[in-house]
Amino acid sequence: MLPQSEIASVLEGYDLSQAKIGMIASHSALDVCDGAKDEGFESLAL
Repeated sequence: MLPQSEIASVLEGYDLSQAKIGMIASHSALDVCDGAKDEGFESLAL
């Protein structure tokens, strides 16, 4: 498992306003999309 500090340092290089959550479409993916929307992320189901 990666330490939280290492994850945070990687995320600093990303523009999180452009981030999207992607997943393979399924019934479970609907829950992921709903959670992403609640947290302010766009989502893409394939």
